[in-house]
Amino acid sequence: MANVPAGKIEWNGKALLEALKDGGDDAMFEAGTIVLDAAKAKVAPLRFTGRLERSGYVSTNSKSTYIKRRGHKKERKPDQPFGAVVAFAAPHSHLVEFGTKKMAAKPYLRPAIDGLKQQVGDVITVGLTRALDKKLKKAKR
Repeated sequence: MANVPAGKIEWNGKALLEALKDGGDDAMFEAGTIVLDAAKAKVAPLRFTGRLERSGYVSTNSKSTYIKRRGHKKERKPDQPFGAVVAFAAPHSHLVEFGTKKMAAKPYLRPAIDGLKQQVGDVITVGLTRALDKKLKKAKR
């Protein structure tokens, strides 16, 4: 928009949508990885076998760190085009997170998400801005 005369608006909508399509998944994956690392750090003190900690994964529409293991839950993918799923596939993961009648809850994923909201938002913003800048530079050539 640097060469646009005053009062004129340059429309880069197509480049914007392409940048979001290309960079959105990468930004969401990076943000999900930050949340997963924080959740794994909260799981570590609860560690008995390490199965819960090893079962954590991040999944977007184009990338995933999911490792299929016998007895684990199936991989979940995001419902939206620009989304990420941070989850634990161990069969007992929900029982530890939410507790049972006989066992108190030991949340690890929800506190990680709550504590990193600002940082995750910043990572997504930086990732999308980077993708948009890259696409606009390419479009101006």
